[in-house]
Amino acid sequence: MLRKETDFEPFAACFLSQHMSDLSPFSLYDAPLTPIILKTAIIAAILGVLAAHALFLGWWTLVPWGIAGIMLGYKYKEKFVIAGIVYGFVLVFVFLIGQYTGDRPLIGRLPAFALLAIFGAICGLILTTIGGFAQRYHGR
Repeated sequence: MLRKETDFEPFAACFLSQHMSDLSPFSLYDAPLTPIILKTAIIAAILGVLAAHALFLGWWTLVPWGIAGIMLGYKYKEKFVIAGIVYGFVLVFVFLIGQYTGDRPLIGRLPAFALLAIFGAICGLILTTIGGFAQRYHGR
């Protein structure tokens, strides 16, 4: 039983020293997933912007997207799930924003774009899964 405040101090000091790193605002940047997420999002955004400003859109637009998705899965074999979800979502979301030329404000269309980007995340996950399996079988 704790009788005075000083009995609590050693416990508090021990507890806080062990768990203070969890409360640090910089702990997110030390996480191993952050570079993967950032690199994947940048690659997807670049491909989305390039495709949105292409002169002609067709089936060939999907080829670089598919190759990049498979390569990301091959590179991030242990984290291909998060890489695929981020890749597909950002790619489709940026592409849709870049292609939008409607009369209504863009902000009103963002929820619909986000729903379509969820489908893109599923497709990105499929592509990176292919790359991840290729890395596992090729890396033997």
